[in-house]
Amino acid sequence: MTVLSFDDYKDGKNLIEKFEAAYGNKYIFRQAILKLLAEDKMPITVFGLHFGYQKEPMTYKAIAEHLNISYSCTRNYSYKAFRRLLHPTFRQKVWEECDYKPTQTDAK
Repeated sequence: MTVLSFDDYKDGKNLIEKFEAAYGNKYIFRQAILKLLAEDKMPITVFGLHFGYQKEPMTYKAIAEHLNISYSCTRNYSYKAFRRLLHPTFRQKVWEECDYKPTQTDAK
């Protein structure tokens, strides 16, 4: 399975598994998360809270309250992190940094 476009993930089902498959494996995806975190802490924090990097995912409203930011900021930050992880250039950089050789399917 590869990352195709933002629209492929609108339903939000099995989102983390889709990302892991797109990056090649769980380890490479974790490295992508760490890279994104180093670049932009707030968006990836919001992304993580919403999509389940804690034991239970939080709603956008709960995240806004938890981080003391507005609801609209919460949605924007999560969207920003989501789009960054989907971007082929970002994914390619992560692969290069991890010396990962994607298959033909991964590279699409």
